[in-house]
Amino acid sequence: MKTRIITAILALAVFVPFLVIGGTPFQAMMYLITTIAIGEVIRMQKRSLFAIDSILLFILGWVILLPTSILDRLAEYNISFILIVSVIVMMNLTASVLSADKVNVAQAALGIILSLYIAAGFRSFITVRSDSFNLLMFGILVVILTDSFAYFVGRKFGKTKLAPTISPNKTIEGSIGGTVIATIVAVIYTLIFPIDLSLLHIIIGTIVLSIVGQCGDLVESSVKRYCGVKDSGKILPGHGGLYDRFDSWLFVFPMMIILQFM
Repeated sequence: MKTRIITAILALAVFVPFLVIGGTPFQAMMYLITTIAIGEVIRMQKRSLFAIDSILLFILGWVILLPTSILDRLAEYNISFILIVSVIVMMNLTASVLSADKVNVAQAALGIILSLYIAAGFRSFITVRSDSFNLLMFGILVVILTDSFAYFVGRKFGKTKLAPTISPNKTIEGSIGGTVIATIVAVIYTLIFPIDLSLLHIIIGTIVLSIVGQCGDLVESSVKRYCGVKDSGKILPGHGGLYDRFDSWLFVFPMMIILQFM
């Protein structure tokens, strides 16, 4: 417990200033975190970080994080974002099946899918931060509240397993309790720190984001079980890897962007 607390304090001391400053420093931080998280995915699959197929996964993540200004400039030369991503994916698949690691198509596909959604999730972090600091903190708060109260409610009242083969400790009662409490506190948060959404939109959005965040957690747990590892990495002593810590937010922030337009 002591190690977890110390790690959490140090991680917050490093991350929060970038969160507050925003802009280019925050984007640079997202590039770094994305790179580390994709590296964790590669190592979870017991693949070399320096193989050509692995390097292409890093490049895929970096391309997804490219600023809109650069993508617009490329579009002027008829070079579309989808085309670039497609070419990198094809190159990765080819390099994977020909690699010395003898990576099969299923492993290659898993690496691509995880790298895509990890990078897209962190790209969404940047988008939401550039739109509104209060909105970003709202998304962060929903996940923290859901996780925390799902744990406490589950321990006290949990009887029905949510996904016993993936995450045996999670319960349906805990999941519901976490969502309900997160919604109540999130509404109070928006009264203090307003965001440009109606009350009904906030309530429905919080419920959706809470559920989606839990899905992100379960997906990451399933990936770890598939790969036969306990944690995605060791960069955060007592907490695991960056993929472990950001799993829910990687689902929440893309969904938050979608909900804004509904």
